[in-house]
Amino acid sequence: PLLVRPDQNGTYRIVAGERRFRAGKLCGLKTFPVIIRDMNEIEAAEMALIENLQREDLNPLDEARGFLRLTQSFGLTQEEAAKRVGKSRAAVANSLRLLKLPPRILDLISDGTLSAGHARAVLSVSPDAKKLLLAQKIVAERLSVRAAEAEAARLMRPEESGEDSAQTEYRKRLQGRLSVRIGRKVQILPAKTGKGGRLAIHYKNTNELEELIASLAGEDFLLNE
Repeated sequence: PLLVRPDQNGTYRIVAGERRFRAGKLCGLKTFPVIIRDMNEIEAAEMALIENLQREDLNPLDEARGFLRLTQSFGLTQEEAAKRVGKSRAAVANSLRLLKLPPRILDLISDGTLSAGHARAVLSVSPDAKKLLLAQKIVAERLSVRAAEAEAARLMRPEESGEDSAQTEYRKRLQGRLSVRIGRKVQILPAKTGKGGRLAIHYKNTNELEELIASLAGEDFLLNE
């Protein structure tokens, strides 16, 4: 059903479902099922934005900006925004992280040259100069997402150790793929002596730390604190 709210002079204004309304008119429909709900301008704007975010063909950057508006303009947490649009909190967090990319890379995502999967590979690399280098290589060589992940791993510059070249290459591949998968810079650091090592996962602030903990231990872990 279309979601509408009462307007002036006994008419109704569509809040969510305008595309369905237009498609129905093109098909010759004369009547439409509707849900009538009283809401103010802010509530109507929030509902319209959520409706837009549920589109399957939405540009990754438009989706990210929509989530940003839900969290900043309407005061929703990432978890609340995720529930409203039927996505996981991790998906919302990863979407928002795209907005941290340099403007030149954002332009490549906006025009469809880079996919969201490519962008996540680029995010795992630092500093920005390397991000741009990787983005340009992806475009120039038409790399697949998997190939972009491998190239990201190559650019991570892990610490030197006494391991052989095969072990180093294997560790680099795991490091790059894991960085892309969890959306954080990751370092797999072999011990200088012995067979052990360290797994280092980087975060920039408390919000990123909590997102990381939630992804590792479950959404309810922090609620028990």
